[in-house]
Amino acid sequence: MQRQSLVRLAAVLLLAGVLSVALTPGRTLALATIGTATACPSVSCLTETGYNRCVSAGCTCDPKYDTCVPPPPPPPPPSCPAVSCLTETGYNQCVAAGCGCDPKTDACVPKKVISGTTY
Repeated sequence: MQRQSLVRLAAVLLLAGVLSVALTPGRTLALATIGTATACPSVSCLTETGYNRCVSAGCTCDPKYDTCVPPPPPPPPPSCPAVSCLTETGYNQCVAAGCGCDPKTDACVPKKVISGTTY
């Protein structure tokens, strides 16, 4: 009977600790969970100071609600066709898909993958 009370007390204390971290000013609730959320300040983007604080934290301003929010995730890379860039047809299909040709392998790959250089 006493052991159950200790287990409940430990669970409550653990939960209270997690919530106190999550509710600390300048942090988002997502920080209490597993993931990589950007801590955006709670500022108004209508003021120059608030806008500058938001942008310097790596966040962006939501124009609809005038709040500082994490930036949207980058779009996924294009799906590149499995063609060889050695042929004109393969090259044209690769370029039409928004991809590029890796000069080392002559394979059609997303542009950011080509030779480790960002294009």
